[in-house]
Amino acid sequence: MGQLWAVKTELIAIKPDKIKTVMGVEIALNTIIDSVEQLDTLVIPCGLKGTIEGAYNQKLLDWIKKIDERTMFTASVCSGGWILGVIGLLEGKKATTNWYRAEQMLKKYGATFKMSASFAMANTGLQQG
Repeated sequence: MGQLWAVKTELIAIKPDKIKTVMGVEIALNTIIDSVEQLDTLVIPCGLKGTIEGAYNQKLLDWIKKIDERTMFTASVCSGGWILGVIGLLEGKKATTNWYRAEQMLKKYGATFKMSASFAMANTGLQQG
């Protein structure tokens, strides 16, 4: 996909690490947030453990806020929207998120729940839900 649209995709982590998918595939995360100052597009991924940990990691939240100030699009997938909500990026927006208590979670973050089979606005970009 990167070659098609001339984009560079980076998997960015708080520290160098490996993640293991539910199918057992290991992915090395070699780019760390301390080395990234600007992105065109930022996509916050989902995952129960990672979302909960991310929502309480002030270093990560501060970095997302800083990067969001200059991105063209800031987006999330599924429960990753909760992280955008924690830092105030969903306030006053229409959004969708993980099905679990979606309306309640978005209301907590000042957003209006928008049921969508494809895309809903979140911040200045798109959130797929």
